[in-house]
Amino acid sequence: MRVVGNTGPIVWLASLGLLEPVISKRYGNVYVPPEVYRRSIACDKANSYSRSIRRALKNKLIIMRRPNKCSVEIVRHIERELGVEIGDDDREAVALAIDLKADILMVNDELVAEISRIIRVKPRGILFILLEAVRAGIIDAKHAESLILRMVRRGFSPPLETLISLYKVLVFQ
Repeated sequence: MRVVGNTGPIVWLASLGLLEPVISKRYGNVYVPPEVYRRSIACDKANSYSRSIRRALKNKLIIMRRPNKCSVEIVRHIERELGVEIGDDDREAVALAIDLKADILMVNDELVAEISRIIRVKPRGILFILLEAVRAGIIDAKHAESLILRMVRRGFSPPLETLISLYKVLVFQ
């Protein structure tokens, strides 16, 4: 399975202490473009989780790869067709997913997820990734609940319906 990571899910997994266990046990490794790596490290003002990201890169759980310029132009074309503009890290992540013929793009942003669907790559946000971690036995449902609450307290704001659905699934695990 080929997985490309975008900034949001990488940062959340690292800040929750789950980057290495989730990547190693669920995916083997995750590819990220340079801009995603740079933004992931830059987001960590307090240096609280960037060590985890650097360690994952050193241990080859995260593999940095630059996307092909042609693929970046394909993403730009999709953006023009949709009348939208996404960030450089998002564009590079989608382009890398094209290059690698990825199965999954780890992404939280709904617009980028839509572009991922257009290129026939499954978008998977942090909540889905946490649910997979529960199903794989990496964390238990109670731990996942507490992590989601911590995320919400830190500013993560998924649609209420999504949270309710997820909690129903976690309760009945």
